Amino acid sequence: MNAILLILSVLLSSVRNILSKGISELKFGTKQFFSMQAVIFICGSFALIIANNNAFNSISLLTVYYGFIYGMLLLSSQYCYTYALKGGNIGICSTIYSFGFIFPTLSGNLFWNEKMTIFNIIGILLVIPAIIISGMKPSKRENSGEMGNYIVPLVLAMLSSGGLGIMQKVQQNSAYPEQKGFFVIFAFAIAGIVSLTFSLLSRKT
Repeated sequence: MNAILLILSVLLSSVRNILSKGISELKFGTKQFFSMQAVIFICGSFALIIANNNAFNSISLLTVYYGFIYGMLLLSSQYCYTYALKGGNIGICSTIYSFGFIFPTLSGNLFWNEKMTIFNIIGILLVIPAIIISGMKPSKRENSGEMGNYIVPLVLAMLSSGGLGIMQKVQQNSAYPEQKGFFVIFAFAIAGIVSLTFSLLSRKT
């Protein structure tokens, strides 16, 4: 079962990268950009509701609070990652973004007594040189006439991704770990509502 979930995770991540690259062609800050983000998050929340039809049986204020933070991190990671893809190579961006795993790994070891494997250590050691190398030669957009500046939003996306992992651990080690379904659904709903609000308030082009 774990192997199936791992394969599914890799496939979905690949699809996400492809879709994000397409969305990155939409100008950041425009109605089209935020509308697309709203569609992604709102559809995601409905899909999660279908998969977790008992998620609303028990809801605590603490889970709502954690869900709100998780939703803000979802927005940050998605927005920054999509913006980074506009100027960066998808391979480099997806690699550095995935290095966000170091933060929940370190937090698990420091706060929840989780064991750190040799693979975790190797992954952590690869983060800094990967970021430095990727920033040495920014990509050039044909239509922009200037070198793409994607490292800062990419690093922010990585940090936000790490924050997502940390919040998952925080929620699972809280007094209400059984409310994980609502925690994620609420986060996606918040991200969708915020994106929709930005869409309604933003300019068309």
